[in-house]
Amino acid sequence: MKIKMNKTMPGSPNGLTVNLYKKDEIYDMPESLSKVFVDDLGIAESTFKKVTIETAPITEKDMKKIKAKSAAPVNKAAGENGNKNFIADNA
Repeated sequence: MKIKMNKTMPGSPNGLTVNLYKKDEIYDMPESLSKVFVDDLGIAESTFKKVTIETAPITEKDMKKIKAKSAAPVNKAAGENGNKNFIADNA
């Protein structure tokens, strides 16, 4: 996860090494460490842009159009009502 540091702070991305993350720099780091800096300490901000999408309710007319477009195609090899002469061989 990419974050922008608002304060210089040491941190460990893997529990073994400690890095110094500098103010005003952008870093790509594991989500667990970025959550500590952003959510727990409040010293960084996510560079992920939040997008708001407005939606409108689907009408009954829209649903009919969607269902008509998404109907499964007829299996021409089996015919309109399926292949009634097909016998499954489970032996």
